[in-house]
Amino acid sequence: MLESVNNRFQYQKLSEEEMRKRKILGTLVGPCADIINPTRNGRKYSEKLWETVFSSPLVQEQFKAGAIFGELEHPDYDTVNPEKIAIAMPEPPKKGKDGLLYGYWHILDTPCGKILKTLVDYGYKPGISTRGNGDIIEDYNGEESVDPNTYQLNALDVVLIPAVEKARLNLVTESLQQKKTLNESLQELISKSNDDEKKTMNEALALLNISITSGDTEEDNKNESAVVVDVTSDGDNITISQPQEQDINLDEIKTEVTVTPEIANDIVNTVESSEADDNIDAGQEE
Repeated sequence: MLESVNNRFQYQKLSEEEMRKRKILGTLVGPCADIINPTRNGRKYSEKLWETVFSSPLVQEQFKAGAIFGELEHPDYDTVNPEKIAIAMPEPPKKGKDGLLYGYWHILDTPCGKILKTLVDYGYKPGISTRGNGDIIEDYNGEESVDPNTYQLNALDVVLIPAVEKARLNLVTESLQQKKTLNESLQELISKSNDDEKKTMNEALALLNISITSGDTEEDNKNESAVVVDVTSDGDNITISQPQEQDINLDEIKTEVTVTPEIANDIVNTVESSEADDNIDAGQEE
């Protein structure tokens, strides 16, 4: 059974030294699945399906070995290509009260991981999408869902357009020194890489339909509206939370203003002075 959280996702924070040692460039946090609403293709993935997936022996074996890996965009094959790995998911996601499954992913210091880090430093919020196979079930209303008993998870990949609309990830610690455009950052990244890394990076960029030869426009340099994410830390753990929007009743808001005689005189003098200026301007126009 998936662990439940109250829209507050907590995980072990790594020190900067540990991140350097493990070749981790950053951490992404956010929802990866929706157990209530269908995906963009109209299919539902139930809570039972994800409980079955993440409790399966094969998936558990991968977590015990270290992580489930993912690539940049979905490739045309089922297994993960080690040369194209960009992210690592160290543990299963947790279920929020909003019906979303929340997880976190480490961005790895690989050719594709470096491209991903460049994108998120630029301000882009990448999507996360599961890659797997399973039978489709259609109910009496014609609604489709994926069979929990046949679905097999192969990977969770970083994508530009996720199947679940809300499956967008936030970088926990954003670079405050990022001044370059996306085009400049990618060019610099590739120029510092060796021939094998350049080949892998160019293939990944082609799969993402990203060109580094065209100039950036003003629209390209605009960041998406930031999602408000509360981050608190007690030293060992870091907690990410997405505050709930609150409805405000304007009728319940009471504002009291105290006007002293001195303030009243200042207001009268200001108004009289403004009227006098208006009369002078009007006279000059005539």
